[in-house]
Amino acid sequence: MNKLTIHHLAKRLPYGVKFVSNGEIFLITDINTIDPFPIWASTRRNKKTLMLEPEINVRPDVLGRGFRLSSIKPILFPLSALTQEITVNGEAFVPIRRILEDSCFDLSKMTDEEINSYAKSEVNVLMSYETAEFFHKYHIDYENLISSGLSISVFDLPENPYK
Repeated sequence: MNKLTIHHLAKRLPYGVKFVSNGEIFLITDINTIDPFPIWASTRRNKKTLMLEPEINVRPDVLGRGFRLSSIKPILFPLSALTQEITVNGEAFVPIRRILEDSCFDLSKMTDEEINSYAKSEVNVLMSYETAEFFHKYHIDYENLISSGLSISVFDLPENPYK
């Protein structure tokens, strides 16, 4: 894999994926496949708080900024984070434990070693739709975008932007 595509980002759009461009962090709010700047980070001013807030659809009262795919790097958790505690949207959890619980495993009867052994099998075997959606929702890189230099690890930033 040698370049980032809209396909890599579109499946993560509903879950608030963020990216870095020129040292700044942005939230992807729109993808426009016919624009030379297909990735949009749009904001609008909240009339109560006067803060700029993400807005999914570009409207006349929205300030937005388009980006070329080549100028952005999505921020993702590396696959190794499956066995580590991560925080997303204020919720701290260990991803592999959550995946197994969602698959009706009784974790109280398993050792940590047994639980962690499932981390590789979740990706090495044919992945279920639910597991893929879990990875999208919690910004986990299962496509080796980080190791290909197409994405940035959350752990390489001074602060987790998904907290």
